[in-house]
Amino acid sequence: MTKTINIEQTKRLNEILMELADLLKDPENVIQTVHAEGNEIDLGSGKHFSWEDGSLADGYPSICLLLGEMDRCFPEAGWDEHGYLHLRALQESIQKTGFSSLSLWGGVLSMAMAARSLSKGGERYQHLLDQLHQYYLDCYPDMLEQSIQNLQDNVRMQEFDVIQGWSGIGRYLLLQKEHPELRKSLEEILHYLVLLSQDKEVNGQIVPGWHVPQKNQFLEKEKEEYPNGNFNCGLAHGIPGPLALLSIASFHGVEVPGQKEAIRRITDWLLQWKLIDDYGPFWTYRISLEGHQAGTVDKVQHREAWCYGSPGVARSIYLVGKALENENYKQMAIESYLATFKRPSEIWGIDSPTFCHGLLGLLQLTHRMYLDTGVDEIKEHRDRLIDQMISMYDKEAPLRYYDIIPMNEDKQYHTNAGLLGGVAGIALVFIHLIHDHDPDWDSVFLIN
Repeated sequence: MTKTINIEQTKRLNEILMELADLLKDPENVIQTVHAEGNEIDLGSGKHFSWEDGSLADGYPSICLLLGEMDRCFPEAGWDEHGYLHLRALQESIQKTGFSSLSLWGGVLSMAMAARSLSKGGERYQHLLDQLHQYYLDCYPDMLEQSIQNLQDNVRMQEFDVIQGWSGIGRYLLLQKEHPELRKSLEEILHYLVLLSQDKEVNGQIVPGWHVPQKNQFLEKEKEEYPNGNFNCGLAHGIPGPLALLSIASFHGVEVPGQKEAIRRITDWLLQWKLIDDYGPFWTYRISLEGHQAGTVDKVQHREAWCYGSPGVARSIYLVGKALENENYKQMAIESYLATFKRPSEIWGIDSPTFCHGLLGLLQLTHRMYLDTGVDEIKEHRDRLIDQMISMYDKEAPLRYYDIIPMNEDKQYHTNAGLLGGVAGIALVFIHLIHDHDPDWDSVFLIN
């Protein structure tokens, strides 16, 4: 399907894209900009800069993804040379610190995704990729076995989610499904997720396997609010992430026993906990153990973003419809998705123009939904979101867009260069909007 962005939007997006890419091409300039005095953020645990060398969220790998896409779209412009500089800076950093994890967003597979993006379809950096893959293959069996052992009473969100866990890891491995050992690892991860989807007993009641007990909740605030644990409903950290991987793997021809049953089981649970307001279906962030037992949602939190809220959940259910060739699931996903745009934008819970918790993630999700469905109403909403993104461009901002972080009654304007909360993500979405090739960079968000 053609993307049908109008001429004025295409021109302006291209102008902004070129400016953003130019600002990000020099690693030293990026480091100086994000570490500028006054650019620290404080989310309650002390001030820090939003930059981590090895992170796909806000480090060198995020910019490598951008420069790899720039090279594909503008092959004679030398963007691959700038990508090499970022990849070299990443290598130098890893040589000093080592890897902190295997994860796609902050570990060894962050670097692998960066190298893959700059590899010109496998023509370059193959030796580096082979080393990274072997490192992963040497380390993952013990870690996955521990995750399987934890399934009964010690599940951790970070084990199965998109950002730190096996869902994100599995999505990278699916890009490498022709590699026999990596495919075997992917199938073992899918088996783990099938096990995760099965019921278990907690405090005398039968509950889904992705219940996270209080001791393993990520934030102290969550431990207080959910003293008996919770079931996370967000695409970034909850069960929609594993559901998306199971579905995407299925329609890419990678399946293990019980996979389709797991897909149906998780989907039916999400539909069971769907809420309805004046505008249509939506999902809260989490379900408490007590609420699950009573069949009620005791705390409603609302956001219309990728990380939490209806757009991310609806996208995962649409992917289920593709995997199972089930039109009912697809239509439910479209209905839920369109309900977002019936709600006043003031209650979307979106302040920032960035991907994770902001307007950009909603835009990319909407673009994907339009490309898949051809629904004209979705296209109209996408085009309005494009205009909003253009309007948030700020010539005075160091990188032309701020990540806007709500802080109680105030907002913090913060310069971020990365993919998850920064301008590398903005530039990547703009490339996808104005160029006809179908990229795989947004696979890391488990939406494609």
